[in-house]
Amino acid sequence: TRWFYEENGIDCGEDEPMVEDLWQKSYKFSKTAEKGGLPPSTQAMDAKTLTKFQVGQPPANKKFMQFLLNDRKVLRFKAYWDDPTLYGARIYFIIHYFLSDNTIEINEAHARNSGRDAYPVFFKRGPMYKRNSVNAYPGMLVSDGGLYMPEDLHVGQSINVWGREVVLWDCDDFTQKFYKEYMDVDQRANTIDVSEKPLRHLKLAPPPHNGIGTEEDSLINCQMIQPKPPKADLSKLMVLSGESLRFEAKMANGEPEDECRRFVIAFFPDTDRVAVYELQQR
Repeated sequence: TRWFYEENGIDCGEDEPMVEDLWQKSYKFSKTAEKGGLPPSTQAMDAKTLTKFQVGQPPANKKFMQFLLNDRKVLRFKAYWDDPTLYGARIYFIIHYFLSDNTIEINEAHARNSGRDAYPVFFKRGPMYKRNSVNAYPGMLVSDGGLYMPEDLHVGQSINVWGREVVLWDCDDFTQKFYKEYMDVDQRANTIDVSEKPLRHLKLAPPPHNGIGTEEDSLINCQMIQPKPPKADLSKLMVLSGESLRFEAKMANGEPEDECRRFVIAFFPDTDRVAVYELQQR
């Protein structure tokens, strides 16, 4: 039919896949499982290992071989978590990924005088899952996988730690070399700068003098919680003590009742104070 239409210059188009119903899908799946086309589950692999033990054939222990090849090899990441709760702050972490058994340990990186308790363990060493779930009853089968593996940890991206979004911002030299050698990934390319900007404190000007007492006494109350009397100039007190400059003055406001009033203005150079006296008139 296709040849006939092509000879007559008619394009029939590409073949479309046949619509499969539920029976055809289940039949194809069963035939694929019979031929061994499906990957075995963890339970099936454990059953095979148990059978090898029963017949006396020593199986290859993958976990033991992984431990022998990767013991004391630890990936070290630097991370932080922004606490969104009330009065929350940014908390920095050190993440250790143990290649010997694919477990993770997270410790808090406390700074000096941070005010936090000296208990750095945030996540005890153990397997960490990407998505946490609770079984309906004990012994219930769960899906295989879901663990965080080395290929899931990248600087500049975040991981889920029990509902907390932890961002990886740097790693050490061994981690950089490991990813570059085995995965051809440059972890330092996406390093995040977490340095905080320096705080700029604005200096407030002292309030104006209200006229009560001396200006030095009012200013010392703004500088100290327990104010002390201002220090006097001892040299001026020793040289100019007892000296005063006196001036005679009168009112210049143009009022007739103030024409006969006389004043004496005295300036004391040892303390830079001024006194005004009114002379008694008859």
